[in-house]
Amino acid sequence: PSTCRACNGRGEIRMQQGRAREAIALARTAIAEAEPVEELEALAHAYTALDGSYQLLGQPEKAVHERLALDIYTRLGNARLAGIYGLNVGVQAYADGKWDEAAELYARAREDCLRAGDRPHAAHLASSLAELLIGRGQLDEAERLLVDARRVLRASSFNAYAIFAEIQLAR
Repeated sequence: PSTCRACNGRGEIRMQQGRAREAIALARTAIAEAEPVEELEALAHAYTALDGSYQLLGQPEKAVHERLALDIYTRLGNARLAGIYGLNVGVQAYADGKWDEAAELYARAREDCLRAGDRPHAAHLASSLAELLIGRGQLDEAERLLVDARRVLRASSFNAYAIFAEIQLAR
């Protein structure tokens, strides 16, 4: 159990409720309390709340903490969460025009999800990588990734991600 009072995920809850300013305050308090006692998972949640809240406020340039959460889950050996956070960081790199970095993050995150047995998230990562490959004109490799991703996503009832794969395949 966590030894710090603010490390109970309230910041993430407020962020999910759209209460970004409250979430930022709670996340900063959680970070201040979690860092000295090395509550790594609490830090990861607080970093997520910060970045999500900055995104909600239209301040994406301040959303730089999720990479720290990725590092934490990698250090803890939690391949599934490292994969999911790798996807989030990869999406940001892609949006920033850092395509080489995004491709590396997507590939590593996909391997993490596969290692953890999380095929649906691995398939979504394959779709994200394929989107990037399509932009680069690497259509055969993108199609190979998308055909399998679409099958897995449909079978897993990850409908929104299956539609994303369909859209990329249509491109």
